[in-house]
Amino acid sequence: METIEQPVQKARRSFPELVYERWGGTTYYRKGYRDVLKGIKTPAEIMGASGLQSFIVSYINGHLHGLLDRKLFRMLTNEPGLHIGHKENLACDVMVYDRDVLTNDKITVKYVDVPPTVSIEVDVKVELIKESDLTYVFNKTQQLFAFGAERVIWVLSDIKQILIFKAGTSAVIYQPWNSEVEVIDGVFFNVGAYLEDEGIVL
Repeated sequence: METIEQPVQKARRSFPELVYERWGGTTYYRKGYRDVLKGIKTPAEIMGASGLQSFIVSYINGHLHGLLDRKLFRMLTNEPGLHIGHKENLACDVMVYDRDVLTNDKITVKYVDVPPTVSIEVDVKVELIKESDLTYVFNKTQQLFAFGAERVIWVLSDIKQILIFKAGTSAVIYQPWNSEVEVIDGVFFNVGAYLEDEGIVL
């Protein structure tokens, strides 16, 4: 009978590229990694985001790029790595930075090691064994806050909801994804409206 430990150990040993994140004492593997270990799929088949996830991230990135004051803010996208501690790394979808935090010397060939002002995440991309998607969402959000992020926004396509977390408060704002979501004061995006305008029906 297959145990949890066996495929995890095999993934770590044989396919290090299947690791998505490491934090909080846990290694998180990409969704579908068990199919790779069984020979059903290749690593390349599970490495990328879905078409929908990519479409949403592209929209958010392009939309915000035209609205944010680039004298004050910088953005990172394309699944940027975030180094938060010794052997602890997160993967994010879109990160908005104050320029005085993400300074030129911080943009190198290594993972960024300073906190974003806002992190925007599109769906859960790891295969969870001992926790639910929502638990992962809350735990990763707390990791980002502990590192210094001020706001974390989750776009969850399966339930068409937006979850907005703000540092220093226990309240979580739930919004349908066809509503205006504030990223920085006065800067919004609307995933649902954009998909509708593009004629994409889910």
